[in-house]
This record gives sequence, structure tokens and C-alpha cells, in this order.
Amino acid sequence: MGKIRIAHDNAPWMVNPVAGDQPGEGVGGMVGLVEARDEDDVDAFVRIHHPGSNTELQLIETRVRPNGEIAVHAHEVDEIMYVLSGELRLGARRLGPGCSVLISALTLYGIKAGPAGLTFLNFRASEDPSFLSRQDLQNRRVAGGRPPAGDEVTG
Repeated sequence: MGKIRIAHDNAPWMVNPVAGDQPGEGVGGMVGLVEARDEDDVDAFVRIHHPGSNTELQLIETRVRPNGEIAVHAHEVDEIMYVLSGELRLGARRLGPGCSVLISALTLYGIKAGPAGLTFLNFRASEDPSFLSRQDLQNRRVAGGRPPAGDEVTG
């Protein structure tokens, strides 16, 4: 028998106070998550609808404040971002509601929100707690790990 799991939109908005501060930790707020407060001095908040596992899909909703940024990073798995509202700026590209982008594993990218902010869904085939900096990827190359894809898209 298959599984049916229902997620409701009443999950709390969360922030990760360590994302970007400790290389290799965090994924848009998944390591060290704390419930968001209005006065939090961060640009992005996440709501986890389906946390995922090694065998289950992951779905995260991310909200970025107007003109906010998510630092250049990569993840260990492919992901699809689907814009719900606002504007997602990815390099020279500007994506509005209804647009989506597939980002391959180990591709460096950064996001900027437009003046109205940004809300997007992030789909991954499995749980991915990675948040890899440019330096993290370089260290993998030197250590003989899986080489980065070599691509970089920045906001």
C-alpha cells in the first residue's frame, strides 16, 4: 500500500541562525531551525511542508523579504524552484509567478528577491540538509570528492 501524507499551511515559518555561518550546515534554514519572529534580522524564512528522507520527497516553501538575498551556495541533490509570488532574480533572469527553474546538484547559485519580495516552493527528490559554499565545493575537488558541476548562477 502507498502512503498519503497531508501537509497543511499552518506549519510555522522558521529561520536558521547558523545558515551561512558554518560551512556545510543548513539548507535554507533546516539545521538549527527556530521559529521566526517579525523582528528577526534575516532575509529568508522557510516553512517545511514535507521534510523528506532518503526515500521520500522534500517540499519547502521559502519566503524572501523585498530585495532580500540568499547567499551563493549549492546543494547535494537536484532541486526545482517554483515561484508562487513576487520575483526571483537568478543572474540576469527574472522569474515571476508560475515560473520554475531546475538547478542541478552541486551548482552554485544565489537568489535575490524583487521589490515585492518572493515566495517559492522548493522540491527535492529526497531530504537534503546540505548548504555548500563555493569554498566547500573547492575543498571537495581538492579532497578528491565528487567534483562540482562547474556551473554558477548568481543573483
